[in-house]
Amino acid sequence: QRFMARQLAPRTVLYTEMVVDSTVVHNEHKGLERWYGFDDVEHPVVLQLGGNNVEAMTRSAVLGERWGYDEINLNVGCPSKLVSKNEFGARLMLRPDLVREMVTSIQRQVSVPVTVKCRLGVDDFDSYEFAKDFVARIPECDHFIIHARKCLLNGLSTHGNRTVPPLMYERVYDLCRDFPGKKFSLNGGLTCVDQIGAIADEHPELHGFMVGRAAYNNPCLLPALERRIYGETLRGAFSR
Repeated sequence: QRFMARQLAPRTVLYTEMVVDSTVVHNEHKGLERWYGFDDVEHPVVLQLGGNNVEAMTRSAVLGERWGYDEINLNVGCPSKLVSKNEFGARLMLRPDLVREMVTSIQRQVSVPVTVKCRLGVDDFDSYEFAKDFVARIPECDHFIIHARKCLLNGLSTHGNRTVPPLMYERVYDLCRDFPGKKFSLNGGLTCVDQIGAIADEHPELHGFMVGRAAYNNPCLLPALERRIYGETLRGAFSR
């Protein structure tokens, strides 16, 4: 799927699915091709990791860099009940000091960028001040990819958490204003070229956009977005 996406969108940054730290540690000596393998044409490609053990997350990141990934991303926004039960994903937004410890530990061991993907809040911790404090408590991270809604860890399915809590794009714009030295990319509810293009025009302070389900369901969205954002045809992009 990433290989096909790269043919359609030469400049788009691609992400892996979330790889759990314990899976990596348990399979390191058996072989990691199933989880870490990718084709060279997929660059730039980001390894997304999930977990809550500093040593295991750091080891997973180090191995990811050795495999050739261009960036390490910590998923602190997954609302899955199984993930939450194991105390990682979005539940880690309630433990910003642990997230910071993982970020800084990984940064000491790898040379590629280390980023964080998160939500705006969790359960009743859903004020703008909560999101602002979360970002402030991880000063070493300079790029946050934010799904612009909170999640409910008890009461909603994973699908429900992608659709039921209201989108709050304005809070991401506010984070851009309050942290001008950091980069923020917008995620959540992004479905078409006109919508994303309009947001990009109106909010140039945003670093980028993460599009997941919409691109998965309609891969042709990717080249259309590249034309809108970069002003290039597919052939023109491939000629570089």
